[in-house]
Amino acid sequence: MSAKPFLLTVVIAATGWWAYTILFPSPEKQIQETLQRLAAKASFSPDEKALARLGAMNAIPSFFHSNAVLRVSSQAYSGSLEGRAEIREAIASSRAGARSLDIRLTDPQITLSSATEAELVVTATVILDADPNPSLQILRMKMLRSGRRWLIHSVEPIQLNEL
Repeated sequence: MSAKPFLLTVVIAATGWWAYTILFPSPEKQIQETLQRLAAKASFSPDEKALARLGAMNAIPSFFHSNAVLRVSSQAYSGSLEGRAEIREAIASSRAGARSLDIRLTDPQITLSSATEAELVVTATVILDADPNPSLQILRMKMLRSGRRWLIHSVEPIQLNEL
């Protein structure tokens, strides 16, 4: 076998594998991308345009399952939010009272329970109004696959001694 057909076969196989991973990413990669998109939509700066702010505010609930439950424990609020409507209301009120918000969801530890269910632990870093002391919270999440998307079904804060 000459080098040209072999090299061509290797290039075609590598291109096929690359295209496959782009078109059909792993569930873990899809979940990580969902978390990054959610953090980007939830974050805003003082110079954000009103239309962009409204668009992001209305897009955030689409990351959640229709009957999602969020347990929240912070200095500003403690309780549960149930369903997309309550999530949307909470987002609107929190955005009205803040000049800027930077959210980062990092270090996801993802466990696939099945092809349509995942549990994960993620670190949330929240910087409100450019405060030099960010708020850190470890969150336990459950995500469900709906079609080709992963939606957040539940979120609850966890303490370090629960890990």
